[in-house]
Amino acid sequence: MNVSVRTLHRAFDGETVMAYVRRRRLEGARSDLDRSGSPYTVAEVAARWQFADPSHFRRAYRNAYGQSPRAAGDRSSRAPARHGARGVIGGIRP
Repeated sequence: MNVSVRTLHRAFDGETVMAYVRRRRLEGARSDLDRSGSPYTVAEVAARWQFADPSHFRRAYRNAYGQSPRAAGDRSSRAPARHGARGVIGGIRP
């Protein structure tokens, strides 16, 4: 398929192709973090959505949604408690 770069960019209504891809990856990561009982850490979600550096993911997420990815996961507070050898770590449920 022969398409010029200009034509390709025009198809994205003012958004660059990379901005579109980045936005879709952030939307997928947000969905994973909001999922009830998600067992993934922020770093795992970043890697799952192809962000090579968790700190870059955190900055991009904060710029897009106005809060840290950790706050998004905490906001739902639906994640199961993490259990250590003696039950819930520190005796406090997250």
